[in-house]
Amino acid sequence: MRTNGERLVALKLELRPETVELLEVLRGVGPNARTVAEVVRHLVASAVAGVQRPGSWERPWLAQAFGEAWIEKLEPDPDAPAWHERPIRRERRR
Repeated sequence: MRTNGERLVALKLELRPETVELLEVLRGVGPNARTVAEVVRHLVASAVAGVQRPGSWERPWLAQAFGEAWIEKLEPDPDAPAWHERPIRRERRR
């Protein structure tokens, strides 16, 4: 899937009706949360920010939800080492 020339990965997400009902409470609260799908996209974007930015407010939120072991899987992003991290990339050997 593509949007604005950007390649996207489609994920299938199945939720219980009760879960959707609870997420409905968040609809309309922010500018990008008009539907439950947009609420979920916003939650994903917040999680990505927490993984990518060490000083973000989202980082402790993720550490509370998942523990802190995942932080060891990150390295400074060479394009912005003071602000961003990325998954550790190992060079492929030929």
